[in-house]
Amino acid sequence: MDDKLQAKKTYYQQFLDYTEQQILELSASIADQQKLLVKPENNEFEQKILVKKLASDKRKMQSFLNGEGLLRSILQQLDIIHTTIANQDQNNSLWNRFFRSSSNELANHQKLLHTYELLFEEIMKGLYSDTQKASPYKKLVPKAKYR
Repeated sequence: MDDKLQAKKTYYQQFLDYTEQQILELSASIADQQKLLVKPENNEFEQKILVKKLASDKRKMQSFLNGEGLLRSILQQLDIIHTTIANQDQNNSLWNRFFRSSSNELANHQKLLHTYELLFEEIMKGLYSDTQKASPYKKLVPKAKYR
């Protein structure tokens, strides 16, 4: 069980690192676009394109920020589950009594983790629905199979 939790933690930590990198890149891109938008030499067509690109990047930024929050919650739940399981394995009778009584709490944390994972998958599915740009998230989010 410990290896499985560690693998999940590593998996989500890599997502978090990627998401933070994307947030930084989008922040820089948005700042550059806002500078270009105020230039008086842009014609109306160029300004419309810049406004659309800016709106698209802001939507992406919001999705990445939502994903980042969920990733942090997922990692926190994984830590809580790991700690609870590790403490259940100890031979100390006081701790065993305490953690036996908190097995419902462990189940609740596991349900919460599952809920966070589902929400994260939904956010990542919708992140690139407007564009054809390839996303590393697309490869990792399973597609629904219809029969």
